[in-house]
This record gives sequence, C-alpha cells and structure tokens, in this order.
Amino acid sequence: MAAVTTDLPLAPDKPIDFGLLDFCRVCKKCAENCPSQAITLDADTIEHNGYLRGNSDMKKCTIFRATKDGVFCGRCMKVCPWNSKEDSWFHEAGIYIGSHGEASAKFLKSIDDMFGYGTISSGE
Repeated sequence: MAAVTTDLPLAPDKPIDFGLLDFCRVCKKCAENCPSQAITLDADTIEHNGYLRGNSDMKKCTIFRATKDGVFCGRCMKVCPWNSKEDSWFHEAGIYIGSHGEASAKFLKSIDDMFGYGTISSGE
C-alpha cells in the first residue's frame, strides 16, 4: 500500500476506452476458473470508485483466499489473456487485435487457449 499527498490542484480526466471491457464481456476465462465463484458471468459492469468493472463478489474472494486452499489464489490474473504472460511483440499484437470488437476478442481467446496460456497447470 502506498499513499501520495499533495496540495497540487488536480482535475480528473475522462475515461479511456481501450477495449478491455468489451473483451471481458466475450472472454469470461476468469469467471470460468474462479474456484470461489466470486466472479460473475454477467456481461454488465458496475461503477466502483469511479471506474467500470466486472460485478465481482469481493467478500467471497476474500473468504476463499483466507482458507488453506485459497492462499495466494490469483487464478483470475493467471488465466486472463489480457494479462501479460510475456513481454513480446506477439503478445502486444494479440492485445491490440483483441481490443477491436467481439470477433477479434474471440480470436484472441482462442489463440490464448491454443498456446496453453491461462490454464491452471501452466499458471501454478
């Protein structure tokens, strides 16, 4: 945790749509692999702290992570095709392509599956 204090006058900027929410509506790998079922399969987002995000049950997640089986879970991050698995032009190109519509998001997810990224065995 960290905090920054300042007396500098700051103005909030407008949100930037870079395709992530549209991609998440198609993918759902995090929800499918969540052992606590804390991530919903709903396509709708909610506003939380000024930004849109998936409708997740953080209490379920926290309770699971507090158990022996859930310590350092993080499966949602391990299976996410958007999350960087490697630092390469190939992954950057995939993210760019995947952020441009439903068909391209499905394509990125299938490429991610084909290469075996996002599987529980590859992430643990």
